[in-house]
Amino acid sequence: MSLLAELVVTLPSFTPGSAQRVCNVAGPGLLHAIFATAPGFLNIVMYVPLGLFGALAFRRPLVNFAACVNLAAATEIFQGIMANGRGCDASTMAANSLGALIGAGIAIGWLKFSGSRTGLGRRDLVRGSFVLVAGMVFLSIVLASTLHVLTGDDFVNKRKPSDLAPVLAGRLFGQGVQIKGVSLAKDGHSVTSATDRGTFTFSWPTSQLLSFESADMHAEPGDLADGELAKRGSSFAQQWWPYAIKDATPTLRPGSPEIPARVFNYRRIRGGVLMPLRIDITIDASGRVLSAAASDFLGPEPDGLPPATVSMDEAKHGAEGANPGAKATNAFLLIKKVNDQWRTLWAVNLSGSKTFGVFVDAASGEIVTPDKGP
Repeated sequence: MSLLAELVVTLPSFTPGSAQRVCNVAGPGLLHAIFATAPGFLNIVMYVPLGLFGALAFRRPLVNFAACVNLAAATEIFQGIMANGRGCDASTMAANSLGALIGAGIAIGWLKFSGSRTGLGRRDLVRGSFVLVAGMVFLSIVLASTLHVLTGDDFVNKRKPSDLAPVLAGRLFGQGVQIKGVSLAKDGHSVTSATDRGTFTFSWPTSQLLSFESADMHAEPGDLADGELAKRGSSFAQQWWPYAIKDATPTLRPGSPEIPARVFNYRRIRGGVLMPLRIDITIDASGRVLSAAASDFLGPEPDGLPPATVSMDEAKHGAEGANPGAKATNAFLLIKKVNDQWRTLWAVNLSGSKTFGVFVDAASGEIVTPDKGP
């Protein structure tokens, strides 16, 4: 059952053409992705049962651990070959392997405590080493022959934006894309690159995709159902922002009249508060991703902000008092920056001679103006 659960979770359905066939073996934030993100923690937990029950069942903890490592590597490579948006990433394999090691350790401890034979010894070490080495050699050959490997030379040692831009452009637009220009923002935190297939912006130096727009924004006709379009949007988001969308809510809505396409959104709500995460992916009816934008991937936790002591009715009353003649219709809590500080605000919609919105600080009751941005 543990093996079946691993396969169900890590091998989603094939979505053709949604990602380039690459494998990131040394990208930025590798350790952070393993130990400081929810997906990294889940990847560890997922393999604990495999390491635990395999060692208990076969009494060959090191052989079982080696098999788990090979399984994790094979799964990542298969995902990269299928190009289904999950991608091939060394951080996931490392997290899975750590989980299997923890499971094996628990099994060994349990067997010793119960006075049973652990199977741990010279023979288990030799066999486990053989399984691990043989599996890694075979999988390395498969990896090298089927995927483009992104190494430390693609990320860590690329100190110039002009060096990193072609790597990300290749993942985004496919092979053969031509870079036309690369410019670093004045604040030094983002880079915009123009190509013959579109433009994109990424954070610097962390290389996180912030936005992209295809050079051809003409929405192609097609007959894909909303469910399939949602899968395409989810696949794209999983490829570029997997840690950000883990507990976010996706929705599919119509696009603008100028571009007859669908927009796939991700928003996060925690404790009734709309978090600052914004991910918007525009997809035409043929399933082609036309553009995407993302901001505030994680943001603050509501518990870390001043408590919301102002009620909805008080917020509405305050907004009406600051705007005589206007009537508050509804309000909801959200988090935005005010003077570069995250704050919990009431967004109050008012109607009168015109419809407009007012923001009320949920802690102080003051009318405030959020910083510009999403």
